[in-house]
Amino acid sequence: MKNNKKGMTLVECIIAMAVFAVATTGFTMAATACIKAQVKSHSRNRITNAQTTNLEHFSNYSKVLDPSELNVEEMPERYAISFNFEGTANVINKDIYGYTAIADPDDKVYQLSFISPIERVTVMPGEWWITIYNGDPANQIFNLTLSPGFEFFDNEKERADFPAEGCIWGGDGGIRKIGIRSTGGSFNDPCMTISCGGVSKSINILGENFWTEKNSDDSAGYASIYYNGAFVNKDEYEGS
Repeated sequence: MKNNKKGMTLVECIIAMAVFAVATTGFTMAATACIKAQVKSHSRNRITNAQTTNLEHFSNYSKVLDPSELNVEEMPERYAISFNFEGTANVINKDIYGYTAIADPDDKVYQLSFISPIERVTVMPGEWWITIYNGDPANQIFNLTLSPGFEFFDNEKERADFPAEGCIWGGDGGIRKIGIRSTGGSFNDPCMTISCGGVSKSINILGENFWTEKNSDDSAGYASIYYNGAFVNKDEYEGS
């Protein structure tokens, strides 16, 4: 029996190399496309994370930061949103603001748009802007009673009358913001009483450190009140 020791012909080698080159080119193109997609995805994630961080800073510090420093622009329109609390009440918030966040003022390809009830109120001496949080799972009706020498104001700095029947907050994080200013009273003393579910609390902003930000002479700032079945401090509220 004869053994065929003849190798591949030149034509066969060329064909094999051509097939290998085509296959390699295809794999290389696919790998390059995947790498480019990963780089693009990573870039978008980085930009989105940066914008999200800017929006969080703007949300937390909108009263003291210039939004342009965070590449956040306020939209000229104002929106109204209706909230239906399980048929018990229908509340319309007409002070919903629109914002646009961009990664780079010179490159607006990537931008996020959102609406928020952020109220950028600049307080003057004798004014406090108060946010009340309802962390209770159920909707609650809160009643506020002002002490003599104080009045409520809204985000347009107009005098406001709190509803006599109280205001309903949605459960699990519903909020209400309202301003209180002095008409002769001192914020070293209780400025109002808040009650809900048979529980009342006298609010002394300076005496019990309700404030989150204030000016150097304690005459103005921003404060928060937390409810979670009872009126609690911030740490208790966030830990529940």
